[in-house]
Amino acid sequence: EIGNTYFHTAEYDSSEVYCRKAISFDPKDAIATEDLSAIYYKTKRYAQSLELCRRQVALDSGYARGYRNMGNCYLQMGKYDSAVYVYKIAVSIEPTAVTSYERIAIAYKLSGNMDSANKYREIAQRSNPGFHY
Repeated sequence: EIGNTYFHTAEYDSSEVYCRKAISFDPKDAIATEDLSAIYYKTKRYAQSLELCRRQVALDSGYARGYRNMGNCYLQMGKYDSAVYVYKIAVSIEPTAVTSYERIAIAYKLSGNMDSANKYREIAQRSNPGFHY
């Protein structure tokens, strides 16, 4: 909880210390794992963030947000096909989460696949008319 408080005030170094302590006490602490993953993501340590995302979905394969977070890491790393793949897993778990469709559209656009990008943009815009990539 303390780590989360530091995270939300952008005190990432302090937050990381508390998250690591929480994980050392309970390696299956999903909240601390997700928070530490978010710290790594915010500080552009995408490979480390991705590894924690993988741990999250290994603990709970039905956790759509873990797959979206994994996709975000892949997206930042320029691995667009991998991003699309895990975003689609998130969609299969949580088909009403428009964020996943938006991220798929962005990944396709960045990869140059405009037909697929437009398809997913249209799906996203049904729920979020203001979405533009």
